[in-house]
Amino acid sequence: VNQNSSTFDVDIIRAFRDAGHCLITNPFPHHVTIMNHLRSQLDKVFESENSIKADEPWQNENLERIFNPNAKPVTDGSDFPEDLRKLCDVVYKASRQLGMKVLRSFDLEFGTNLIECHTPKIGAIEDGASMVLIKYLAKSKDYQRMRDHCDIGTVTILHQFDDREDLEIRPSRDKDDWITIPYVPNSVVVNIGETLQSWINDEITAVPHRVVNKHNKGRYSMLIFMGVGAGGPMPEHVHENRNYLRRIEQETQGKGTCLTNDAANDVVQVKEASRQELLLLRQKETVQVKETGSYRSGLPADASLEDRRAEHEKLYAGVSNENE
Repeated sequence: VNQNSSTFDVDIIRAFRDAGHCLITNPFPHHVTIMNHLRSQLDKVFESENSIKADEPWQNENLERIFNPNAKPVTDGSDFPEDLRKLCDVVYKASRQLGMKVLRSFDLEFGTNLIECHTPKIGAIEDGASMVLIKYLAKSKDYQRMRDHCDIGTVTILHQFDDREDLEIRPSRDKDDWITIPYVPNSVVVNIGETLQSWINDEITAVPHRVVNKHNKGRYSMLIFMGVGAGGPMPEHVHENRNYLRRIEQETQGKGTCLTNDAANDVVQVKEASRQELLLLRQKETVQVKETGSYRSGLPADASLEDRRAEHEKLYAGVSNENE
């Protein structure tokens, strides 16, 4: 799907219905130049003994990760350059804006209020997105460098730095048939997560995916996970289906594969309150969803699709140009 296409909204939904994921070309201005600059510094950052990755969790024999490199402060003993942090921040903001454009396509198709619930200052976290830099090791312990999983947020945007076609998806959860995602220059891979699947009542499903090691070659990637956060405004059925506590238990037991910003936000709350108290807190928060239906437009919960589309055109017509 070309980001600049006049039929972007329709093309995005068709891609997810037909394939379960999509590739977006020309994702934002100067994408190739920025990503080449980033790639030129990654070897140094990950190989340094003083790199900030040393303090990050979830390192293993298959990969190394740096969480939220766009927000890393420059401190003594860190080999994370300031210009690299700034580049990461540019990619983060542009990717999040692209994610909002994808969410708008779902809003127009299904009459949801995803953009409203992902807008800064609405929800438990500031802007509902997190970034991860990943280095997949050339010689990994397992064939699956990242085990098969579905993301738990709403939209995931993946930047691939190398032409290693090791990313695979399984379009059908009932069959063990894996399909290789092609490497396409000047493009990003977009998946939807289990939260978005719940939001649209399983009209489109989150696709299981994994990263394998076919050729014993290293690989870098950058992901932006979008979500709303534990206390963010969501329809009640989404709260019920996300079941964060189970996913957090898997992570703490070493059984999980990804911990997005959404789940990390829940981890903090679990430490501060008992599980029952957290569940009661969510039940109270969902009352507002049931009463208002919409968080910025004021539309009722049973507003027609035509009314929602008209309201979105009025409120968010410039969303794709906001950060240019």
